Amino acid sequence: MSPMQCLLYYGHLLGIEDVKKKAVRALELASLTHVADTPLLELSFGTKRRTGLALAYLKGARLLLLDEASAGLDVKSVATLRSVLKNYASMGNTVLLTGHEMGFMEAVCDRVILLHEGTIVADGKLHELSKKYALKQQVEVWYEGEPILGEVVEVHDGLARVRLQIHDLGSLDPYKVRYIRLYQSVLENLLQEVGSVES
Repeated sequence: MSPMQCLLYYGHLLGIEDVKKKAVRALELASLTHVADTPLLELSFGTKRRTGLALAYLKGARLLLLDEASAGLDVKSVATLRSVLKNYASMGNTVLLTGHEMGFMEAVCDRVILLHEGTIVADGKLHELSKKYALKQQVEVWYEGEPILGEVVEVHDGLARVRLQIHDLGSLDPYKVRYIRLYQSVLENLLQEVGSVES
């Protein structure tokens, strides 16, 4: 059975009118047009997962509940899933995610509710939480020469990998910075703040 056949089958079971037209649109929205007629057994895990999202589009579901949506997916599938979910939400739908992959959650969610031992410890828009916890974020910088601050993690071929607070980044000579990456996400910092993740 292919994604198209799957949607047509369930569409007929649910009594959806104009099911073929709606199935084509659902496959487009889930970025599955290119594999619409490929047997599901030949598709990747991420593509199969998006077939389920296409079914939600077909049914006109206004709410998606997804647990660990990005678990087990390769980088390309995660990026596609992130795009599909953001598109789904932009259409006025609600996507409720639970998970432990904070980078994915930050990329998709605009509101976060953080539970710790069954109690809500944070609830707010991601940008509000970012303002509160951004100054505690750390970055890793590959720096040419000897840095004047931060924790040197390693030195290789004249480049020092340095971990420092994001607000200290401006103290470094920008001409010697070769690469910067976020060391911890806002949500990871928040988790550490409430003690649910060990440092």
